[in-house]
Amino acid sequence: SSTEGFTDEEVRRILALPNVHTRTGAQHYAILMTLFHCGLRRGELCSLRTSLISEERGHWILKLQGKGNRERIVVLVPEVFRALRHHMRMNGK
Repeated sequence: SSTEGFTDEEVRRILALPNVHTRTGAQHYAILMTLFHCGLRRGELCSLRTSLISEERGHWILKLQGKGNRERIVVLVPEVFRALRHHMRMNGK
C-alpha cells in the first residue's frame, strides 16, 4: 500500500487539537483516540454503538463485525476507554 502513517509526534499534535471541554471536542477526541489506538476501519467507527462495549476479564473491549461479517474483538486501552466515557458523559449517555 502507498498509504503512509502518521508519526508519533503528528498523532500527539492531532490529539491536542480538540477542546475536550465541549461536546463536539469530546466527540472528536474520542473518535481520534479510537482510530489511532484501535486501528478501526472507517465503517467500523461509523457503526459503533455503546452496546458493543463490554468488559471481559477486567478489560474493556469492542466487539465489531469485521470484513466478511467476522466478529472482531478490540481491546480498549484505558486512555481510549476514558475518552469514550468522557464523550458519553458530556452528551448525557
